[in-house]
Amino acid sequence: MSQNEIEVVELTIEEAKKMVLMGDRVRRLESNKDFKKIVLEEYFSEEAARLAHLYTDPVMTDEQKTMIHNDLVGLGAFKRFLRYKKMQGDQAKQELVEYQETLEELREEEDQDGFGGND
Repeated sequence: MSQNEIEVVELTIEEAKKMVLMGDRVRRLESNKDFKKIVLEEYFSEEAARLAHLYTDPVMTDEQKTMIHNDLVGLGAFKRFLRYKKMQGDQAKQELVEYQETLEELREEEDQDGFGGND
């Protein structure tokens, strides 16, 4: 195996570690009592319900409905972002073991190739 393949796997491992760390950070953030209250309860739940009720109010103008719609889309996008970072971290955590095993195998092959060339 080539040094280039080893470097690619090493970079993949570093990226996977970053994803795992980000997923862990989101989970820690979500367990913070202030974040829970402000974002998870107030923003994702109460504000979402308030905006949905406003959107269906017949006195809302088209311009107001557009603003409310954009607020709801932003809320959903943020929620999806957090969920994605956790899922990405979970997946990277599972793949990290495989990447590390591959790296070990590549290094062993390189060592064997190196020793074989000295005969």
